[in-house]
Amino acid sequence: MYEIRPLTAGEVALCRGIFPDPLPYEAVRLVDGPAVNDVAEIAFRNGNGAITLRRTIYFGHDYCRDFAAADLGRRSLFAHEMTHVWQWSRLGVPRFLLRYARDLIACRGRAAAMYRYQDDPADLPFTRSRLEAQAEMVGHYQVPGHQRRALIEAKLAGTGLYGR
Repeated sequence: MYEIRPLTAGEVALCRGIFPDPLPYEAVRLVDGPAVNDVAEIAFRNGNGAITLRRTIYFGHDYCRDFAAADLGRRSLFAHEMTHVWQWSRLGVPRFLLRYARDLIACRGRAAAMYRYQDDPADLPFTRSRLEAQAEMVGHYQVPGHQRRALIEAKLAGTGLYGR
């Protein structure tokens, strides 16, 4: 049986410190495992630790009962996945899917390349970064002293994320 739960109060507070826009926190669901979702099952078989489909985040082996109280690695993953909830909310389903497909095509089908933001031009704004790169930056910013923190801070400037 798969655990499906809403966000904890701590997780909502963590997210409110990250995202400038109101999100449908009460509608977000976290799932331990793929449940009965074929897309999540395929993602886990391909090595993904988590996948977000609109307001539902499916976690593989890194699920926990309160990400706000979790270790830095899990908090970083949670922030990454909540960034996708934020993106789905801002873009809507058609625009999110089209943009995600465009990002994958631009990376010549290499999914891992979609996450790499450190090689992007320094003047590429956060809003024009690939969706996975955006989520990766938000997740990495959760880690104090992250090796790319200065780069991430520069990219986040003016976005409202993390109060920047």
